[in-house]
Amino acid sequence: MRLENNHQYSARVKIKTPSRRQRDSTIARSVDFTTIDDARITELYRDETGASATVEGHSQVPFAGDIVFTVSKDGETIEEIRKKSPILMSDDDETTEVIWASRLPAGTYELSVKVMGNDGNVVDVLETVIEAEDSGYNATTTSTTSPEETPGFNVYGVTLAILAIHLFRKDR
Repeated sequence: MRLENNHQYSARVKIKTPSRRQRDSTIARSVDFTTIDDARITELYRDETGASATVEGHSQVPFAGDIVFTVSKDGETIEEIRKKSPILMSDDDETTEVIWASRLPAGTYELSVKVMGNDGNVVDVLETVIEAEDSGYNATTTSTTSPEETPGFNVYGVTLAILAIHLFRKDR
């Protein structure tokens, strides 16, 4: 059943208990509650090129919030990416992926992933670090390598051998 966010509902329970000695008895109870959207981060992958978070719905209220990835170093925000979450209901899960604008240079970075609810409230937060390694790639340094020679005959050698055999046979 699909419920509305921040809506007041009442639940009623009625239980009949059979009895051999007395008449059947009935117990009834009513409880009021307010529904809220709810989702949790269940998996996180991160490296120097990007991150992905798997978010699972935990409510019968359709979750349609945002996932916010924030990379920082020494308290200074380097990049923040906000992605719209797919609509999630209870036990639904989806993975949201982001790629940083550029590869993070070698170093240690803080990563905060926030799940923002339908009303903009923070529903879940996961904080961790990214240990970016030196990629070994330097755009200013290029090296030229000569191709390795192929063992055996090359095209010129084969052509010369065929020509020599042909000429040798003509002379006979």
